[in-house]
Amino acid sequence: MKLVLFISLFSLTTFSLETTYEWRQVEPGELKSGKCFEVDKETYGDRYQNIVQKEKCKTEDLVFAFNYMSGYCYQFDEKTNGNRYFDKVKIDVCRPKKTKFVFTEIKNKSACYELDTETLGKNFYKKVDDDFCKESVKYLWEQRTETEGRCFKVGTLGGELTKVRVQAKDCRPEKPSYQFVRLTPFSGDCVERHPTDPKLYFQKTQKEKCRPENTLFIFYKKDDLSKGKCYEVDEETRGDQYLDLVKINKCKEI
Repeated sequence: MKLVLFISLFSLTTFSLETTYEWRQVEPGELKSGKCFEVDKETYGDRYQNIVQKEKCKTEDLVFAFNYMSGYCYQFDEKTNGNRYFDKVKIDVCRPKKTKFVFTEIKNKSACYELDTETLGKNFYKKVDDDFCKESVKYLWEQRTETEGRCFKVGTLGGELTKVRVQAKDCRPEKPSYQFVRLTPFSGDCVERHPTDPKLYFQKTQKEKCRPENTLFIFYKKDDLSKGKCYEVDEETRGDQYLDLVKINKCKEI
């Protein structure tokens, strides 16, 4: 009985290996593939190895650098330039003391960016909310037809112009005025425009917004047709200030 008890106790006895932490690149030469391994000190991984948190492998000579192509901030050991430790960190760690907010294009993406003032984005850039660029952004309206146009957001950086098409409402003034534009004898559009300068905004809108208080209905039929059409027009000019095709029954109600 004593012998059996001795064997059972002996079999439960365990020995822990001495371990250390070692940085290894899963793909040789690729800094981003690096991982931290806990390995046994005797064979450095033959008897034991396990991937652990990267922080376990941190060295004392850490530096930070921003990578323009990726747009990320990295932390790495200075001695080997990242071969002993390499990790992505929060971009704010790489932010320099002096920055500015500019609407511009970086890597074919137009947006509001926070840039370093020294190199204007080469050493640091971060995409931020458009509100940060309000003071440096302008909106440009380009007329395309008699009643429609396009709105562009414009920014300038280092003499280079960044121009991006945005929604028409971005160029719309707070209090637009309304004007009817007669396109043909029997058609026209209502446009909302900038109250002082139509070159700043001039866009087709709902025809009802141009409808005056006093209108009348006019029936018109071409001589060679058996059916006619009913139009609602402004009473003063009979079509120059308002003109709309309506249901034929409207002319019957006169």
